[in-house]
Amino acid sequence: MSPSKHTQLNPNRFCRWTALFLLVCLIAMLAGCKIKHEPESSGRVLEVDDLTLRYISKFQLGDAVAQLQLQHPLEISEEALVQQMWSLKYKPNSLLGEEGRVFTKEDVMNSKRLLTKALNRARSGNAVGFTIESEDGDTEGAVFASDNRLYWKFDKIQGVAHNLTRNFNARYGSSWHMLPQEGQKYFVTGKLFGNKTWENWIVADLDYKGPVKIRRLKRKTGTTVPEKQNPKQMAPENTQPQATGNEPPLNPELVKKLEFLKSLHDRKLIGEEEYLEKRKELLDSLF
Repeated sequence: MSPSKHTQLNPNRFCRWTALFLLVCLIAMLAGCKIKHEPESSGRVLEVDDLTLRYISKFQLGDAVAQLQLQHPLEISEEALVQQMWSLKYKPNSLLGEEGRVFTKEDVMNSKRLLTKALNRARSGNAVGFTIESEDGDTEGAVFASDNRLYWKFDKIQGVAHNLTRNFNARYGSSWHMLPQEGQKYFVTGKLFGNKTWENWIVADLDYKGPVKIRRLKRKTGTTVPEKQNPKQMAPENTQPQATGNEPPLNPELVKKLEFLKSLHDRKLIGEEEYLEKRKELLDSLF
């Protein structure tokens, strides 16, 4: 007796159900990977004057960084971070290019507090991206810690991007390269046909001792000369920033404190140095 129609196995229907099952499993796996690869704090952004900080996932920095175990949150002092920042140097690839420092003194002193705080509060899967604006051009990059070392990656230095062409592996496609100092080195990754040296990366030990003392750097960046006002500082005091829909509302109490502090400074009841110090303390609470 031949089997009934209800008991016969339809090969086409079986293949379709199997393919659907595999597709559902693949979607679930990809969704799980996405959740794993995006730490909770990734994407947070802070903009203060000429400094922009953001948390970015380590997976956005490439496969080599994705395989590293980041040492976050990181316990690093402002003094140690300043030593690192002031020691970083680069050189243009042009024939007459002269070496220079990546960060100016103003860059270091204006960003050290918040950049240190961002590193100290970063989650285990996050690096800290930064953009520092200046008259010479923006400096952009990212920094993170791993294996008791600090990794500095630069995409742009004082307005000049590192890559000039889409061929990232070609030396002629870069406009400048970092200059490792004593105790520093390039970031090197393994590839199928050998190692790749990333000349826009610098790696240094967390306890790296830079070439200048903190007090000496502070004296040279004193506030005896009034700072140039930027358009943000010249805006009327009663003008509030327009909300973009992605930013959290400002704390009314914090706004009042900032306005009161500004009025004390305008009436010369407190000095420039004290005003900037107190202002940074208040702004720290935003991040």
